[in-house]
Amino acid sequence: MAILSFIHICDLNKFASYLNKYGVDIEEYNHTIFHDSSEFAMFICKKNSRTIAYLAAHYIDAHYAALANLSEGASDTDIIEALINAEKGGMWRAPVEPVIYIASDEFVKIIKNYSDSFPENAVVYINQYRGEAVLLRSLVDSMTVLAKYLDLD
Repeated sequence: MAILSFIHICDLNKFASYLNKYGVDIEEYNHTIFHDSSEFAMFICKKNSRTIAYLAAHYIDAHYAALANLSEGASDTDIIEALINAEKGGMWRAPVEPVIYIASDEFVKIIKNYSDSFPENAVVYINQYRGEAVLLRSLVDSMTVLAKYLDLD
């Protein structure tokens, strides 16, 4: 049976590592960057080559931070350089909303005790983003429709 729910995750990289410890592989299914420089990605989680979950994450990362640090009149060259250099300070990904999932019971058991905190260098940008953004409230509706068509057990 497929379960539709959400989990509060602060550090997508730590969450991926946590899942890997339980033999869960994560594949990015699709990815987009919004006009506000936040990102949205869908992930497929597999264990023993069997799909056990789909995740939907709306997040910001080191690229968002690099752009946020630019002056308002930054040139195209400044923007490109900032994006290229963004990962030099360490790549982090921090969800700005709960991560929604459609999953099997097995996946839910794996994540039920998971908790983390925001990467230290992400906190200021999370607060900045949450003060400015319109969050993706319709995502739950989309995932509900998708859940009707999935068989994860």
